[in-house]
Amino acid sequence: MLENFYAYRLMVSVTPADLEYYTGWLNEMAAKGLYFVKAQGELVTFERDTPAQVRYHLEPNSPFSHPEREEDYREQGWKCLGPVGRDFTLYLSKNPDAPPFHTDPVAQSYTLDRLIKIWTSWFLLLVLLIAEGIFRDLWRYHFYHFTLFDPLILCSAGYSLFKVLRLRKRLRMGIPPSDGTDWRRASLGRRLLLLAWLAYLVYLAVSLWL
Repeated sequence: MLENFYAYRLMVSVTPADLEYYTGWLNEMAAKGLYFVKAQGELVTFERDTPAQVRYHLEPNSPFSHPEREEDYREQGWKCLGPVGRDFTLYLSKNPDAPPFHTDPVAQSYTLDRLIKIWTSWFLLLVLLIAEGIFRDLWRYHFYHFTLFDPLILCSAGYSLFKVLRLRKRLRMGIPPSDGTDWRRASLGRRLLLLAWLAYLVYLAVSLWL
């Protein structure tokens, strides 16, 4: 550990729904000497240490996790760092050549099934709530006041769902996940969404001020 300790809170460049690219981003940060400590919403806390080549792995949470399985992960060199949000657990291996967390892409695809069911249910519920609000206003007032909030929240939820659906499709085809080194390209959609939210918040602030 370096003598000086620094904690950094950086806006997440890629969403955890981009499992392979999220870990690719963390791998690159570690190569710069910034190591994951914890994630809080849109922010990640890092600590500074000696730069090194490491490997992170983000695993969807499962109600069927067993202590024996966690012991197998430890024996293979994977250390559990804790949760990332409500849906994922992050692992770290200080050996860049450690055995992969999953050796069969098809088997790995099934770890996403529960997550996709939950996110699909939330997305459909969100669609129904927005539709109910639109029809209620049209029925009562014969008018609906459009705001950017509804499409933005739908796009944010739909973006995450689309990412895991696409990853599962590739895994089911037997295609192994990417090493995540091209996370900058994968983060373009994420950055556009964040810019849209920022523009919307600025618009609201200006509207309230005026």
